[in-house]
Amino acid sequence: MKKRISLGLATLLCGCASQDYTGQGEYFELQTVHVIERDLSVFKPTQTASTRDAPRRSLIEQNDAPKSHSLTLFGQPLVNKDAPSDKKIPMMKKPVPHYTVRHGESYQVALTRWLNTAGMNNIAWQLDEAHRSILSREAPAPKGFRGSLKQAVVALSRTLDMPLQIVMDPDLNVAGVYDFEGEARLTHVTGHSIKNVVKNVVNNYGLKWVEGDSPARSYLAADNYKFGADYYLLTEKDDIVMALTSVLDAYPLRSDIIQSTGQVLIQEDR
Repeated sequence: MKKRISLGLATLLCGCASQDYTGQGEYFELQTVHVIERDLSVFKPTQTASTRDAPRRSLIEQNDAPKSHSLTLFGQPLVNKDAPSDKKIPMMKKPVPHYTVRHGESYQVALTRWLNTAGMNNIAWQLDEAHRSILSREAPAPKGFRGSLKQAVVALSRTLDMPLQIVMDPDLNVAGVYDFEGEARLTHVTGHSIKNVVKNVVNNYGLKWVEGDSPARSYLAADNYKFGADYYLLTEKDDIVMALTSVLDAYPLRSDIIQSTGQVLIQEDR
């Protein structure tokens, strides 16, 4: 139906452009002007994966949930013109936010404070050694940045002459700060056993995990150690090697990946 309407409108508009066409009283009015604003900020939304046995609902499941819809006509909402309109309340001008780095405060502490103020109570970091060293420096004098949190982070990045990227999951109040290019992945690492935690990490990163007791299984270690940690892990989107290295760091285990199949193997580190 939409296709026939579009073709009809295109034909009608072409007819109006003809020099021989005198018109039949048609009236065209531009109803809406769409302005596209490009967001060049360093902030990126994300959904955090979890190593829980019952992880959060995926975005597909959330999108399948029932939603309420309002009636529209050609993309415009149907409004009852006879209904009384609400009185317009004058908008108060919001004060411009101001983010500061205090004298003697490290830049990392200041950035943490800014993110905490924005509701991000959990912060994961993934920076190389040189950039960690820069962020750990203490400010020689107070410094302020006016504007949004995004603008303040961009200004801080320029001041320190280092890349600062931030990814956020507002649902879990968690943020990730990193210095690499490309997409990042946040994982909530938690669970009761190392086997289940690693299995869910592998599944979250899209690699192959084989359950069972056969020789082809993924978990080949003799012991299934208890897991008591609870933290957020930040890596490049497909860097499962770093993820597994971090998760297995406190255990006498190592991980291997069969390149031909993508299966992950967990064995004793001897």
